[in-house]
Amino acid sequence: MKNLSKEKLMKETKGITLVALVVTIIVLIILATITIGRLSADNSVLTQSKTARSNTRYSEELEKVQLAIYNAVTNGYNKIATTLTIGEVKAALGEYFDDAETKTTEDGASGWKYTGEYGTYSISTTGVVTGTQTNN
Repeated sequence: MKNLSKEKLMKETKGITLVALVVTIIVLIILATITIGRLSADNSVLTQSKTARSNTRYSEELEKVQLAIYNAVTNGYNKIATTLTIGEVKAALGEYFDDAETKTTEDGASGWKYTGEYGTYSISTTGVVTGTQTNN
């Protein structure tokens, strides 16, 4: 008799119950809802990563523009003129950007403007570079 009751008990407790399955599904739904909420909110991880990527690309582009202009200033250091020319600016930017010839324009008497993929950069005649990030 003892053997029969053990076998019967094993058959009855084998597997998971419907209640345990429903509870597990409810917990998974709650976790999925929380995760989706964190990913799709205004201040979500995805939004923050896009902003960080955009800021990084702008900073890299600004650094390239500054480096190009500083090279132009350094290369022209021995000449008598103390200001850059549009030709020097376009040539310097052309070493880093393929579109420098078409995207470099005059910015009044103060210098030039280069419109890059991630920002707009003002370049003074003395080689000072300032940038403004565009929304990309």
